Amino acid sequence: MTTLTTEQIQALHSFVRKHYVEYYDIEVELVDHLANGIESQWAEDNTVDFEIALDREFKKFGVYGFSDVVNHKEKSLYNHYTTLIFKEVLHFLHWPKIILTAGLYYVLYLMIDYLSLSFDRRDVVSTIMLVSILLSLIYLIIEVIKVKRLNKLSSKKWLMDRARLSILSLPITGFYVFYYLISFISKYSIILATASILTTILWLYITHFVISPQLKIEKESIKSKLLTI
Repeated sequence: MTTLTTEQIQALHSFVRKHYVEYYDIEVELVDHLANGIESQWAEDNTVDFEIALDREFKKFGVYGFSDVVNHKEKSLYNHYTTLIFKEVLHFLHWPKIILTAGLYYVLYLMIDYLSLSFDRRDVVSTIMLVSILLSLIYLIIEVIKVKRLNKLSSKKWLMDRARLSILSLPITGFYVFYYLISFISKYSIILATASILTTILWLYITHFVISPQLKIEKESIKSKLLTI
């Protein structure tokens, strides 16, 4: 069976990048797909010119080219990691992690309740919510800087990094909405504020210690796939 040469594989990479695919993980996936398609054509007729075979494979993606693939992959990654985080959060509500979760909730609740003795409860809750938004934003900015620095060093952008950063921004949006809603339900503000803060702590913890290591493993898997094309 006729296989692609190193020069032809590099030509596929250039072809994919020229068609507005900026993320390396999608680029590798498309190159793999195109390479398999071309080699399948050669298995039936090895006289087919490389450029002609490539044009045939590209036309299979339709009038929008690779854009539909990128959009679908972005949604798929976002949903995948969001679902994974929610599953991990639920694990903290089961034995034995629920003990740690309950203990942390109780400490946060006592802290807010104690401050409410000296200051107006609504002011305390609002301040804590704003501080939580600020801390989440700082964490997000740090991660964005890290990603940009790594992208610059490797000259590669990863869609999975963008998905992770989008997920990290969710607690900020949630806090922002909750900040305005809580003024209408002040009777339960401490309970709700504590639950919101706890959820965000778990969310950031899971994103950093579960999602990030998994992304690293998946990146290495993509790099190894490139070597086997």
